[in-house]
Amino acid sequence: MIKSLIKKFLIITMVPFLACAEEASEPWKLTEVATDGQTVTLSDNSVYEILPQDRSVVARWGTIPGREHTVEVVNSRNVNRDYPIDITNKVTGETVHARLPEVEIEAPTTEAPSEENDGE
Repeated sequence: MIKSLIKKFLIITMVPFLACAEEASEPWKLTEVATDGQTVTLSDNSVYEILPQDRSVVARWGTIPGREHTVEVVNSRNVNRDYPIDITNKVTGETVHARLPEVEIEAPTTEAPSEENDGE
């Protein structure tokens, strides 16, 4: 559980800095595409949620066999503030809009003080 929380913390705190770069210093590789195109995972283990209208494009990226997809991740210049990141596939030339998915951090559980029954 601690490892999971640390991983989530690192993703939340570090990935936005990577996404804010105008250009990636080293191209990222697309390592996983959800079947429905809802999310992509990059070689740095970052996960991005794709704008619903762009998911069919991303779903195709995962179906091109034998191709290693290199992507560029930059701040979007589009007006959709809900998906502020552009991911451009350097193989196909297609750009989609994305965002970091909202990650729920598990709060530690605390037990309420137990009330003892005085036998009343």
